[in-house]
Amino acid sequence: MIGAVIGDIAGSEFELKQYMQERLRRSGSDLLRANTCNFTADTVLLISVAAALLDTSEPFADTAFENCLIDKLHFYGRQYLFRGFGEKFF
Repeated sequence: MIGAVIGDIAGSEFELKQYMQERLRRSGSDLLRANTCNFTADTVLLISVAAALLDTSEPFADTAFENCLIDKLHFYGRQYLFRGFGEKFF
């Protein structure tokens, strides 16, 4: 999970943009220091799913997980509304 968040932050500079060869040649540490790097909607959704899994005692037994997941997606999605959710998400 930590790797997914780090990858999301490092790749956020390139999201929805054309990849430029010069920027892709940077070392990994430079990517994380770029002023344009930040977490995106992918991280928000990942944290929502993790929170739902942790808050449900038996996530695959009944609809409790489904309801909890919907609540977590709404909760975190509304708190981080401007992190790049597509227009069809909501």
